[in-house]
Amino acid sequence: MTGAAMAAAVALALTACQMPPPGTGAGAGLPRRVTLVQSGLSVEGPAGFCVDTASVRDTAEGGFVLLAQCTRATGGGGPALLTLSVSPPLAAPGAFAPARLAEFFATAEGRAVLSRAGRADTVRVLESRSGEGAFLLHARDTAPPPIAGLDDDYWRVLFVLDGRLMTATATGFEATPVSAGALKALLARFRIALERANPV
Repeated sequence: MTGAAMAAAVALALTACQMPPPGTGAGAGLPRRVTLVQSGLSVEGPAGFCVDTASVRDTAEGGFVLLAQCTRATGGGGPALLTLSVSPPLAAPGAFAPARLAEFFATAEGRAVLSRAGRADTVRVLESRSGEGAFLLHARDTAPPPIAGLDDDYWRVLFVLDGRLMTATATGFEATPVSAGALKALLARFRIALERANPV
């Protein structure tokens, strides 16, 4: 996969990440897992997280799912939200090169892709690394969030699963701060849950 092709795939996947979900945990009895029909991908979060069914997008162009702590379904709080965007099938999934993404996200174009407002000046990449077939980054975005009360800081991991680019994100809430380490660990558990739900 060329640098330009990978940047285009990442940009498409992250555009799906920015779509404001209409839900956020309303209603009781939310499921732990949902299957995206277009991709056949099963989406499941770590223990204690449920799928916000109102947020689900499932089209030929990709998918999007938001997960919140199950306690939010009954009016309780929750320290973080998880989102997953799923790309269309990659032409050459084996050519995904996580190490190249550090260079892309260091550019104004890359930071604009990360921004909730599409503006490079709202984003600062605090930390990034590649390894184990994935690219992990910690960023701060000062653009207005799609859901009131979301924190500016988030952790995001990009990896390939079943021939598609997965973009998983963990974001805390201003009212219930979560340490960077705890949010990073939550995101790692999310990736593990996704891989277990979709064995190769």
